[in-house]
Amino acid sequence: MESITKQLVKIGHGMSKEIAADEPAVAKLLTELASALDVQYERGNAQEAKCAALAAENAHMQQVIGDVQTLYYESDGIVGYHLNGDIAKWDDVMPDLWAETPSTDAFLAEVRAQGVEMLAAEYESKIEPYKTHDEFMNAHYLKMQAIEARNFAAQIRKGVQS
Repeated sequence: MESITKQLVKIGHGMSKEIAADEPAVAKLLTELASALDVQYERGNAQEAKCAALAAENAHMQQVIGDVQTLYYESDGIVGYHLNGDIAKWDDVMPDLWAETPSTDAFLAEVRAQGVEMLAAEYESKIEPYKTHDEFMNAHYLKMQAIEARNFAAQIRKGVQS
């Protein structure tokens, strides 16, 4: 089933063609609006997919935490975990319970990087008053701090992708 958004995009492009001869400026605007709506719709779908991946990872982690808490409160370890009847200590068991969480890691890295970029923007917002000749070094210092912050934000993002 086609979404209402996709229908609106088609209608917008169709109406644009119909009025193009009489109202070219309006037709162009309608085409641009329909295209922008389509782009935003696709971005929304991509964000929804990211949220679904985060939700799945976090649901798994919550289950693991709940299971481990229950076992932890009831025992000193897990009997027969290594299939030999011995009690496996928690230090032996925990590595097998934790799962990789790439979507969560990427999301958190992006949040951290955005925070650093906010710091860079704050530095940049303070440069203008220092652009006089007497205080040029203050402006230069703030600009260098902003550049360093943006480089660090990029490193945060890259660290997750490595």
